[in-house]
Formats: sequence, structure tokens, C-alpha cells
Amino acid sequence: MRRWSFTILFAILTVTLGLGALGSQEPLKSGPAVGAMLPASFDTLVVNGKVAAGRHHCLVCENALNPAVMIFTREPDKATEQPLAHLLAGLDKILAKEPESLGGFAVFLSPDAHSSVSSEAEVDTQKLLDEAAKRFALVERLKARAKPLKHVVVAAYPDDGPKGYDIPKDAEVTVIFYQRLRVLGNWAFAKGKLTEKAADSILDKVDQTLSKGKKTKGAAE
Repeated sequence: MRRWSFTILFAILTVTLGLGALGSQEPLKSGPAVGAMLPASFDTLVVNGKVAAGRHHCLVCENALNPAVMIFTREPDKATEQPLAHLLAGLDKILAKEPESLGGFAVFLSPDAHSSVSSEAEVDTQKLLDEAAKRFALVERLKARAKPLKHVVVAAYPDDGPKGYDIPKDAEVTVIFYQRLRVLGNWAFAKGKLTEKAADSILDKVDQTLSKGKKTKGAAE
């Protein structure tokens, strides 16, 4: 009886410690933390929009000191497609209501966005042609993705992400909400972890912050 009781106690203790270890796991860190300033501006290959479609352009610079939502994401597979599409569509609706006071763009991080054209050391013509073909195919995929979006700007950048932003390889989606280049909100998701519910929570936070800002500005006036 004592031996049996000890076995049960040991099993319970093992499960408890295991749950404790799971609960102590730190959340995924990706991008500048809340309260930090954006590390730097950077150029992306812009796919749609009225300002710079088809060329490299700085979307951070375009939005200047206005509030903006910047999304870094990998190209999703079928299992993760819907939550990302839900997030982009929801952001598009907010941008439709706030065309003058909010910016929003999604930067797709992909190895296919890489270019060696500006590297003087690269002399392999075939490599340059292969890279160009991959970039073209990527842009065509992103054009199809951007088609239903009226306000969210879609762009491409090499898969390491811009210098200083620290986007790890295991971060599939990173959402950064900022104003005056200071981060107001940061949400990072590993592959398959973004849900429509989480997307709605982020969008509600953005919407509420904008509404609060309007009320504060109105009271000051």
C-alpha cells in the first residue's frame, strides 16, 4: 500500500512540475519592445499602394510621426493562412475609417526577396538571374494577396528582417503598433500560434488607442 501511494505521489509531482515548467516559458520576443523607439528606417520592395508600388521605398518614413501598424510576417501555409488574412482584413477596415491618422503595412520576410545586384563582389550572372526570377514570383504572389486590401500596403524584405529589429526565424508574425516612432504595442507569434481571436484583440487595442487619442485631443481643444 505504501509503495502504491508513493508511486501515485511521484506521478502527481512529476505532472505538477511539468506544468510549472510549461507555465514559466517566456513569451516569444520579436521586434522592439513596448516603450522603445523604432531602431531605424528601412526600404522595402513595395507591391501595392498609391505611393511607391513596384519600387523600393521606406514605409516608416512615409508614415512619419503618425501612428502606424507594422506587421512582419512569413508567407503562411494553408494551416496558418486564415488568421493572417483575418488580421490584414481587419486592419484594412480600421484604415478605411482612419485614412488620415493611421498607417498600416505588412512586410513579408522571404529569402526570395534577397538581391545581390548591389554587391560589387557578385559576378555570377546566373545567380543574379535566379534571384530576379524568385523575386518576380514572390511579387506576383504578394500582388494576389494584396488584391482584396484597399489600404494596407504590402511589401517584401529578405527573411532576416531589417537590421536592429531582431525578428527571429521562429517568429511567423510580429505586429508592432507605434506612434512618433515609439512602440505602443508588440505582439509576436510563432508558427501556428496566431488566431483570429488574437488578431481581433490586437485590432481592438489599436482602435481603442486611436479613439482615446481623439478624445484627449478634443478635450485639449
